[in-house]
Amino acid sequence: MPNSNHSITGKSSFYKKHVVPNIDELEELRKSLQPARNVLLILTILVLLFVPIVAYSFFGKWLGSIYVYPFIIGCAFKLDKWIAESYITSFKDKIIRPLVHSFGHELDYEPNETIPLEIYKDSRLFENSVSRYHGDDCITGIIGKTKVLLGEVHHQQSSNNRKSSRLYTIFHGLFCIADFNKHLNGATVVVPDVNERLLGGLGKSIQKIKKHNDLPLVTLENQEFEKLFAVYSDDENEARYILTPDMMERIISFSSKHNNQRKVRISFFDQFVYIAIHSGALFEPKLSRVITKEDIDGHFDDMELAIGIIEDLNLNLRIWTKD
Repeated sequence: MPNSNHSITGKSSFYKKHVVPNIDELEELRKSLQPARNVLLILTILVLLFVPIVAYSFFGKWLGSIYVYPFIIGCAFKLDKWIAESYITSFKDKIIRPLVHSFGHELDYEPNETIPLEIYKDSRLFENSVSRYHGDDCITGIIGKTKVLLGEVHHQQSSNNRKSSRLYTIFHGLFCIADFNKHLNGATVVVPDVNERLLGGLGKSIQKIKKHNDLPLVTLENQEFEKLFAVYSDDENEARYILTPDMMERIISFSSKHNNQRKVRISFFDQFVYIAIHSGALFEPKLSRVITKEDIDGHFDDMELAIGIIEDLNLNLRIWTKD
């Protein structure tokens, strides 16, 4: 069973057992890929410098080349990842997989699997349309008594600019769906309260008018919670039933524990709780240098963030039974 204090005693022993025996082999593989990555970098720079010259020669202006840059850079990033794929795969198989298992043998790790888009949309956590969706590093299993599915998700939306099309990141981080052990009649969503934080009472008025995914605003009595989060639900009584004083305190604690740097969104729908944390990429190796103990500690922290959601929100405490 996962332990929230796992890092205190586990980091050093894990590093000695799983990293030290594999670090030379991984470093040799990483170095073997550097010449190809360096060539790609040089070619990308040359192309970026050459494009404006071609644009000016054929069209008599420089401006058109600006819109080509994101495409070129995007292609370069994809090629770089393709070149480094063997190293990334080996790293995740030799380092991340045993790291996940060290938190509990009932957890399964699939580095190339993605949380289905339908599940992501079911959460109702984001109102933005999905232009591009991808992810990896799926972990499934049981934490304590709670079934979970979690992994990295990257959700992007394209701009509606007629002159150019750019992708903007809406969410990139840890996405989790867990069994709430209760069949719910409605949907309740908890999102960061940006409007009220910036505009005060005016922001609150805007929230009452503007719904979140067709869900109306629900006002709760916990003033500290209200300053940090906005709650939307199509069943106010059920929202109050779910967001007990203890649950609200736990959400506040989880958010403040990370100094509010990782924006937290939570929703309750059907028989599940959905959680999205803006954490960025998870479990990715550094391609520019040798693996360090600090890198492994960082991956431990990512795993503890994932496991800690269940413990911090006390989802293992079965205070309800499914109807």
